[in-house]
Amino acid sequence: MLRRFRILALGLALALPACGWIVGEITQQLHRQEALKQHVYTQDIDELWRQVRDLWTSHGCEAPEQPTIGETLACEANEKRWLRVDRRGEGHRVEIEVERTQKDAEGKDKLVRERDWELEWKLLERVEPDTASRIESEAEAKGAKAKKATRELEDAIEK
Repeated sequence: MLRRFRILALGLALALPACGWIVGEITQQLHRQEALKQHVYTQDIDELWRQVRDLWTSHGCEAPEQPTIGETLACEANEKRWLRVDRRGEGHRVEIEVERTQKDAEGKDKLVRERDWELEWKLLERVEPDTASRIESEAEAKGAKAKKATRELEDAIEK
């Protein structure tokens, strides 16, 4: 029994540092995603649309010259994507989705439609670099806090 406990303790001691990194990275990613979900662009719609359109067309997709508010644009260039700009209060929210293949519980491929966080982040960096920088700093701080908490847990287990 004592041998099993030592093996478990050794396994945890080896795994927790990696877990700390993973937890930190996940925490950062979740913070960025939540910020993107809540973000409202307050720029003039024509300026915002120019940036959205430039990003969209740089991925092989087509978009009209004039803004399309409340309509979903579809694209089947490299990957199947969807773009939607909606009015929110005094500004606009932009959502980009992508179709990806994931394994289901039985190991079979299935197509899923999910937010394209990477492309939405690129848009924020283009349109509002200061906001993106602030969000990134907050994400890094939260990630560091999560890593520290994991290290403290590791230290408590080792004692």
